[in-house]
Amino acid sequence: MRIRNFFIHLLPLVAAPFWGCTLEPFPAVVPDAPDGGGGSGGAGGDGGVIDLGPNELPCDVREVVEQVCSNCHSSPVAAGAPAPLLSRHDFLAPHMSSGKTVGKRSLERMKSAVAPMPPFSEPPASAGQVAVFEQWVAAGMPPGTCGAIPAKPAETTCASDKTWDPNATPTAQMNPGLACRACHKTQASNFNYFFMGTVFPAFHEKDLCMSPPPPGAKVEILDAMGKVTMTLTPNAAGNFMSSAVAAGVPVPYTARLVANGLTRSMNGPQTDGDCNKCHTEQGTEGAPGRLVWPRSYDAPPPPTPPVLVGLIPMGDALHVTWTAAGCDKILLFRNENGGAFSLVYTLGGSTIEQHDDGAYSSATVYCYRAQCKAGGIASVDSNELCGSP
Repeated sequence: MRIRNFFIHLLPLVAAPFWGCTLEPFPAVVPDAPDGGGGSGGAGGDGGVIDLGPNELPCDVREVVEQVCSNCHSSPVAAGAPAPLLSRHDFLAPHMSSGKTVGKRSLERMKSAVAPMPPFSEPPASAGQVAVFEQWVAAGMPPGTCGAIPAKPAETTCASDKTWDPNATPTAQMNPGLACRACHKTQASNFNYFFMGTVFPAFHEKDLCMSPPPPGAKVEILDAMGKVTMTLTPNAAGNFMSSAVAAGVPVPYTARLVANGLTRSMNGPQTDGDCNKCHTEQGTEGAPGRLVWPRSYDAPPPPTPPVLVGLIPMGDALHVTWTAAGCDKILLFRNENGGAFSLVYTLGGSTIEQHDDGAYSSATVYCYRAQCKAGGIASVDSNELCGSP
């Protein structure tokens, strides 16, 4: 269960202590002796302490809680969540307003069509996630072997394993994750566009981590009536930006992230467009962390893109080479002199090179990208190589 407000109010129009959640009081829990877990200890009863046994979560349950709950139900909590949900003891604790355990109440909210958790602004918990959690609750929430989820600061990651070089020539892909407008205000005022930010694949991606978006991903800006007034397309670093210093749309605004057939929406109106100011590695001003593309955790993750490693002139043609793994097919795309990319070859998944007779003009610059396709799912684009025969 999670309660998220991914675009946190920077300058709220109306003071509101909680966003996107139904306030249900969680009890104070009398802790056992410290056990190194991230959550509470044991439940109090008659002034004493009840031994709830091990505080560790089963591995499959911990994975669901990390994906669905703990980015807001963290320690400290974020986005108005009432209490951490990080350990077995947290779910065994009594839920005061319902008389049930927190685990049973969490399951009810995950399955609710009226007041669900995650809330309506979020992709719902998948059928597979609900099934794992429901089986655990039905079994009495037994302990597992994968520990409790640690308190913040969360470990930072970089899914692409590629980072922006701070010494590189500035481009639109520079400094993913850093507060763009705060920097541009003093160092590049002509490029201090109103809407600027970075979207990542996970909530605690490192500063400068290059984060290629899923195919077709976009950021939509909406007016007070919910009408889309602007659509922004992220670049290969995950950075998005509008094209003017002024907002160009009615303010206050809301926004949503669209990817993988799902949406993740802002819960409240906003007046500041510097998204990375709050959506940092750990999150500030109540944000749980980064802006993150929505996706279904029941669906297999997209395959890793190929890596283009060579572009060799051979006579009146170019020879492209790459590395790839786990692909059913390789899709090779080409453009000419900076034009639009088009698919030129669909190849077997084990193919690692292609001689391109269509790249024959020495006066033309040809650029290539590739995708790995596995199980019907295409990867994000590979790196790009350009050259002439």
